[in-house]
Amino acid sequence: MCSLHFTGDDYHTTLGGLNVLKDDAVPSVFPWKTPVNQHLSKTSSREMGKGEEKTLGSHCQEKDREIEHLTELFQEKDEEIKSLKSNFMSVKSRIYSMTFLFKQFKGCNDDIHFYSSFQNAFRIYDFCFVSH
Repeated sequence: MCSLHFTGDDYHTTLGGLNVLKDDAVPSVFPWKTPVNQHLSKTSSREMGKGEEKTLGSHCQEKDREIEHLTELFQEKDEEIKSLKSNFMSVKSRIYSMTFLFKQFKGCNDDIHFYSSFQNAFRIYDFCFVSH
């Protein structure tokens, strides 16, 4: 809910001069209660821009479009996260497999050198994980 859904009676002014919504305030201004062509009083420039007046109906429509856009964006990002998690699990599995292979030959530097041309398991590890 934004300030356009409340009346002036729903606010109180603090000692510092700020208009604050009362604790018991209930939104009561809605497009179906206000004719679309009736202009509301100007709201803060932060919400409406300099000197503009908007109807509550158009304001709510803009917010609905913004919500739809954010929902679509959320769904896209959710799919991207799922894909990244899947890729992560695949990479994690490959790393685990490589680690298992390193452990098999850990004490056999001659075998490591014969099969891989690396001097030992640490050199393979450095090549695969550290140098990239």
